[in-house]
Amino acid sequence: MGSETQADLNEDQILFYKFYPPSVLMALKNQTLAFTPPKWFNDPFEFLPRIIRDEKSEKLLKDTGNFTKKEAERYRRAVLREHQHHYSKSEFKRLLKQNQTYLQNQIPKEFDTYSQDIATELLNILSESIGVLCLSKSWKNPLMWSHYSAGFQGFCVGYKLPSDSKVLPKLEVSYSDERFPLNETEVLRNRITRELLEGIIARKSLHWKYEEEVRYIIDLSYPKLESNADGSQFYLKHGSLAVQKILLGLRCSQHMRAELCALAKKSYQHATIYNTSPDTHDFDICRTLFYRPML
Repeated sequence: MGSETQADLNEDQILFYKFYPPSVLMALKNQTLAFTPPKWFNDPFEFLPRIIRDEKSEKLLKDTGNFTKKEAERYRRAVLREHQHHYSKSEFKRLLKQNQTYLQNQIPKEFDTYSQDIATELLNILSESIGVLCLSKSWKNPLMWSHYSAGFQGFCVGYKLPSDSKVLPKLEVSYSDERFPLNETEVLRNRITRELLEGIIARKSLHWKYEEEVRYIIDLSYPKLESNADGSQFYLKHGSLAVQKILLGLRCSQHMRAELCALAKKSYQHATIYNTSPDTHDFDICRTLFYRPML
């Protein structure tokens, strides 16, 4: 046992924290970080921008009498189903072109929802391309312990990760009562830039502000990634020095404590281990030094 030093407190400023339930001890045993494709996130509002219609987008919609290939095929099959009249794809494409003005007037709702449909589809597109590692700036929030550490039964790891990496770019989450604004014109012209994508990825509802979240993004084509069976998680190996601190939950069992301490001494010789306890005055979490490596 022992007391914290100023160096301990300073180190907190450069670490990011991940909360784990007891069942995910394998993360430390295997020395892996888990990256999640967006469609597997627990918040249904994740990565859904707010589409803003303006004069430019209204003009584009009005002047555009063309259907996407997907929409055209859907209508071709509907004609066959309802009227028993078969058109080849090329014949139906010519038919759409010949009746462009008429179709615009008859089915404006198809165009009205087009951009919104694309924005929703963005979630699936991103899920095929990227994985996200979600970390917190703080280990102290009781809600984080409760929600992500099985009601304080698990543990929390302080990771030291690269601050500027091409493989793992970092985004700091911004919290707002509005979804990220995306001009419909950008969608219609297929001009969703990297900057806009990062804005969409980093925006979360104010309800989640307590998480103080930082996100690391990885390309799912990165060759060192390994996937689980259903593709909901992708794992990246990390070095032992990435783990700097391990905090034991308030309700962490004696067996779990022993396992974590043995694991740290074997694989993470640089890691400091802390006990946690409730503050005696307010709704805060305190920590006391449990084990410091002798290096």
